[in-house]
Amino acid sequence: MLAFLILPIFCLLIGLVLFSLGVRDAVSNSTRGYREVTGYLTDYTLQEAGGYDPQRRTETADTYRLVYRYNVDGQAYTLVTSYSTSFVPSRGSEATILYNPENPAESVIGGPNRSENHLIFIGLFFLFCSLPFFLPFLPKRKKEKGSKRTARRAPSKGAAVDWVGLVLGLFLIGISYGSLAMISSSYSPAGIARYYVESFHIMLLVPLLMIAAGALLLCRSLPFFRKKKPNGKTAGPQDEDKPEHSDR
Repeated sequence: MLAFLILPIFCLLIGLVLFSLGVRDAVSNSTRGYREVTGYLTDYTLQEAGGYDPQRRTETADTYRLVYRYNVDGQAYTLVTSYSTSFVPSRGSEATILYNPENPAESVIGGPNRSENHLIFIGLFFLFCSLPFFLPFLPKRKKEKGSKRTARRAPSKGAAVDWVGLVLGLFLIGISYGSLAMISSSYSPAGIARYYVESFHIMLLVPLLMIAAGALLLCRSLPFFRKKKPNGKTAGPQDEDKPEHSDR
């Protein structure tokens, strides 16, 4: 049983480390005092060419660094992103730029694509990946003795939540929405929708399908979405606990 938990524990530790580093960077906030300005994508440079990877036995996509142009007091400046992406927005797309008012040429990308946000997001990804493996080991609620208690507690058992499905559903929704926020450089649904309109790519359907799957799994984990039997009762574990009636 311990061997089964080695990989989840390893993922949990990685997630905690990355999440802690991201929070530390966010608290230190090296860009405190920086001002915001809107930048516009003017170009992109190839960071790494894609192709067939014999080690992973899969095809990889080209990745690019984005080049933004912004203006401060009538002076134009250029920012090249420190990260690379295979999802390239259309030219003219907007992004939030944080710049040092004492030296406007010193700037970073704002919004979801800040480096500390990447660490927090990846850390949460590892944490949520490992969490479902520990749920079966949580202590279960003891069954109450006595026919009266069983009859009285039966309705509440029928309203039990499927915690594994709930966690997995929230994980799919959270990881997919976080990916869309980083791709589109916007936390808001309106900003993400605008990115879809301006820079649609067929692979952008994958996060939407994952969100839909997570929402479906989330709904099916809640008691009021459970399927009902023909007699109108909700199917649940309480059906197995009902005492068999004797003909005597």
